[in-house]
Amino acid sequence: MAARSCAGCSRLLILTHGSRDRHECRNSTGGRYAVIADEAHSSQTGLAASKLKAVLSPSEAADLDDGGEVDAQTLLAAELPQRAETPNLTYLAFTATPKSKTLELFGTPDPNDLDEDGNPKPKPFHRYTMRQAIEEGFILDVLLNYTEYGIAYELGQKIADDEIEAVDKQAAKKAAARWVMLHEHNISQKVDIIVRHFRENIAHMLGGTAKAMIVTSSRKHALRYYNAVERYVAKHGIDDVHALVAFSGKVTADPDDKDIQPDDLLPAGEYTEASVNTGTKGKPLDDAFNGPAYQVMIVANKFQVGFDQPLLCAMYVDKRLDGVMAVQTLSRLNRTWAGKDHVYVLDFVNKGDDILAAFKPYYEGAELEQITDPELVNQIAVKLDGIGLDRIYTMAEIEQAAIASTGPTASHSSLSAAIDPGTERFLKLMSDARDNDDEEERLMLDGFRSDLSNYVKGYDFLSQIVPYDLEMESRAIYYRMLAKRLADENVGITVDIDNLVLTRFKVDQKAAVKLSLATGEATPLSPLAEIGTAAARERDQAHWSEIIDAINSLFADSGLSADDAVPEIENILREAKKDPALVAKAKANSDADFNSDNTVTAAMLSKFIDRRERSEEIINALLKGQNMDTFRTLLALLGFREYLATDSKGEQDAGDDEAE
Repeated sequence: MAARSCAGCSRLLILTHGSRDRHECRNSTGGRYAVIADEAHSSQTGLAASKLKAVLSPSEAADLDDGGEVDAQTLLAAELPQRAETPNLTYLAFTATPKSKTLELFGTPDPNDLDEDGNPKPKPFHRYTMRQAIEEGFILDVLLNYTEYGIAYELGQKIADDEIEAVDKQAAKKAAARWVMLHEHNISQKVDIIVRHFRENIAHMLGGTAKAMIVTSSRKHALRYYNAVERYVAKHGIDDVHALVAFSGKVTADPDDKDIQPDDLLPAGEYTEASVNTGTKGKPLDDAFNGPAYQVMIVANKFQVGFDQPLLCAMYVDKRLDGVMAVQTLSRLNRTWAGKDHVYVLDFVNKGDDILAAFKPYYEGAELEQITDPELVNQIAVKLDGIGLDRIYTMAEIEQAAIASTGPTASHSSLSAAIDPGTERFLKLMSDARDNDDEEERLMLDGFRSDLSNYVKGYDFLSQIVPYDLEMESRAIYYRMLAKRLADENVGITVDIDNLVLTRFKVDQKAAVKLSLATGEATPLSPLAEIGTAAARERDQAHWSEIIDAINSLFADSGLSADDAVPEIENILREAKKDPALVAKAKANSDADFNSDNTVTAAMLSKFIDRRERSEEIINALLKGQNMDTFRTLLALLGFREYLATDSKGEQDAGDDEAE
């Protein structure tokens, strides 16, 4: 809601997601306004520029693919350049997790607290700390029941190195880690832990209305978790745990995907939030989750922050969380509710010490360590000129780009005319350096490319505080466009992970701990500093065997044993599912008839024996004595008939129910 403007009067303006009332205040000729922005997160994301002329509009705030969110701090930072034009507006912001940028932009300088350069540190005009809110019972301490899980695994490869090309080492390690994170066995093991923990420790809380959240690393990761939960509860006949999955846009599982190929957990196809969460019957997910039908919300970026659900009593984290994002994510649990006196965090990725360190700056109230040096941008400009001036670009081209970008006759052709020469010169220099094996020159050019973006990043922030001259603004315009043209060709490098196999996997629970916010010293927030050239490096090539050895060495002391091996049975079952005769028998018979069929047992025994050379230790143990009764029992325990009779979408053949 908002008060209408009137000449000579004061108004209090309360802003929601709309921007119309703010425009009216800015354009009014009379009246003074206080603009109050709450911590509430917008459902819109994606700033069009750092100097927006108004509040984000729907077109300027299109959803990011993963549903990330813009908070009030970002919105106010975007508004800051307008403050000089609107002296009748005073901006007030409420946030529990101020970023260093927010403190510098909006904090009140404290002459009694100087940084090492003698500058007064900017501070909030008022502070109500996390510690005080916890002590007074307005929020809960979310770190009192924190359980860390250790993950260990070993990888292997299907094809020998001499049959495949070497790959980029760094990209391969990242791809392998992501592949393991998305792997069906990994997720299934964690889902078993999550569902058991929820039913044993959470479900009874708040009179049986308690809820939980699973935090994942991506939309595809969230979908795979959702399907794993649905499959698990169906298999075990659990009817008191039902999940929703939140994500924006459309997710496609395609056989050409580089991270992980479609499988039983996420078959090939296109998925939307509405097509997956069919039980909500079109209701918004947060409304559906508020009722009794659903107990678990699975999220990636959407709802990870800015989601207010006081019934949340547990969070299961399978995503790297750092800094303020760790605080904002876990703080989804801190809402109070009648009978809610404690919450649980089970973390499969992060270390407790790191999470505690992320919370510490905000427990007693965040403070800045140092003011950002306004000379940072000038320093980067000098470095860029030292490499590129009159070699990659000229000052005339910088001025030409600024005029083409801001002038009344700006056009795409005039912009290209200003940027194309620098682009061509850089690419020619880089090509020559590679052809001549001039590693020093190549690294210098990579550093130049990095510093273009660093200049823009520093200027976008500091120009809201420091009145830079026209030349610095012109450089920012030119460098921004040139940086886009020279985007690192290695950034999007992909590697083929089809050759990987997960040979061993282990989830190890560590003791639940109380992460004490009251002990130790808080680390002050760091300013924007030292944003110069990142160290460029040679893109190392290696064979998969070397990469796998390097990854496996990380878990050398993890205690992995043969018992932790990802069951060779899983691979054999997949082969069996490709056998039309076995699948037909599974769909036509009951469990009892199928498991007692000697031809089924003989066919499976043959498949196990065929794979003896690949996993001799495991197969020998399974086939010890070739006791047919024991083997039949094993197949029954594995739910073998049901597995064969179920299609890739998790649905059994219509005739299956009749057979039983």
